[in-house]
Amino acid sequence: MQPTLAAGTELAISLALPVTTDATGFAALGFTRVRGVRTVGDMAEQWQTSVTNLANRSYPHVAKTWPSAIQQDIDLLQVDDAGQALLMQAFGQRGPAAFRLAQPAGGFWFTALVTSRAIGGRSPDALLARRFTLVLTAPPIEIA
Repeated sequence: MQPTLAAGTELAISLALPVTTDATGFAALGFTRVRGVRTVGDMAEQWQTSVTNLANRSYPHVAKTWPSAIQQDIDLLQVDDAGQALLMQAFGQRGPAAFRLAQPAGGFWFTALVTSRAIGGRSPDALLARRFTLVLTAPPIEIA
């Protein structure tokens, strides 16, 4: 998944889930903007694979099995922000949160588990850097 620069990108979070997982359900939620977004991953679909090492083959046999959950990596500058505080709360809860990702070319509503958070890294601004991984729990809905 190739990260894209977040110029013009807005990420927003709601700890409440939509009553229905359609545009109407998501539009009814109150979202809080997450400030400090630097990069976001692509909304890329992919497949799980099965690898079998067969005798007399020079390379393992690889087959697609079933669709994989979509994963989003969000890189942030750590700032004192209500949206980042909600991301931290979502990381600590067992269930998913609702998100709105708006970009200049379009956007998505989705529900996701916040499965990892990382602080620091190797960049010059590492002390201010933070990364969250979101794993979607349902297919994303394009914002019209």
